[in-house]
Amino acid sequence: MTGRNERTLRRLGGDALPEFLADGRLLDPARADMSKLDGVRRMNSGWTKIQALLLDGFPMYDGRVGAALGCLARLHCADAGLDAVPEPLRFRWHPGKGAHDRDPSTGPFRFPMLSAASPRRWAECNVRAAWVLGELAGEGRFGALPPRRRPRALEAALFMIGYELPRPD
Repeated sequence: MTGRNERTLRRLGGDALPEFLADGRLLDPARADMSKLDGVRRMNSGWTKIQALLLDGFPMYDGRVGAALGCLARLHCADAGLDAVPEPLRFRWHPGKGAHDRDPSTGPFRFPMLSAASPRRWAECNVRAAWVLGELAGEGRFGALPPRRRPRALEAALFMIGYELPRPD
């Protein structure tokens, strides 16, 4: 971990772990309450990786995972004949560094960008992703894996899919 996250951890020193644990109580997918996520103090791609180590079923959520989930949500909405993306499926994405196309938005299906400036919004996407991945992890080939490995395998697939989205033609 480098840059801002490292500086923040150094500044927090011994107070970092209690903060992670306090946020973890709010983010735990088994008990998360979306109405209480204002209490999450920090959330970005580095923070979500640490929380993923501390919480069962909590995925690492960054712009790639958000892009891949948005792409899957968009395909679902199109197949279901929906006119727009329902709020619970409006996963946030981030362009990342470089010229990779990660915006899953097309036509009426719009997805907002992800920002570390809004820990609550990031936390909402992360918890919703945990719930969705928890449901999907037993499906298809992922179901053949040992149960504890399924969510991480699905998450890894999303990292790859979201690296650069295929554009619908």
